[in-house]
Amino acid sequence: MAYKHTTSDEDLKEYLNGFDYFWTVRNNVGYGYPNNPLDVLLVQFFLNAIDTHLTGYYPYYYGDNYIKEDGKFGGQTWARIRQFQRENNAVADGMVSAVRGGGLLSKKQKRPLTIYALNSWYSHERRQFYRDLKMDRDLPIDLCVQFEVPDF
Repeated sequence: MAYKHTTSDEDLKEYLNGFDYFWTVRNNVGYGYPNNPLDVLLVQFFLNAIDTHLTGYYPYYYGDNYIKEDGKFGGQTWARIRQFQRENNAVADGMVSAVRGGGLLSKKQKRPLTIYALNSWYSHERRQFYRDLKMDRDLPIDLCVQFEVPDF
């Protein structure tokens, strides 16, 4: 189940465009993992929302990179995650790791973790919705009913 997490790491806050929190997945998303549908859905939503910017603000469901937001992890979601990772200098393993705070970079490769890169892009391109994702009309209904209004 996807949720909001706070951080006090200054490098991470800078990477997140000044925000001291990020949206994350509870469990890893990728081949060989349970792939909770709401976790997968958050990743799919972020990837499609980021495409809005990259395709000139056309509705992302017309873009070449669109992936169906169904909460199911499969080949299309895996390929889109890897593409995003390569484009953003993240570890290109096709998975999104669950994080509970900590540093910006992966321990082995010293590259930004994918969930942070997704948050960074989204918070930059859709800043007005970042505090409360429910305000984004493109957020899938299954995620809308999950998130509570932030109390900070």
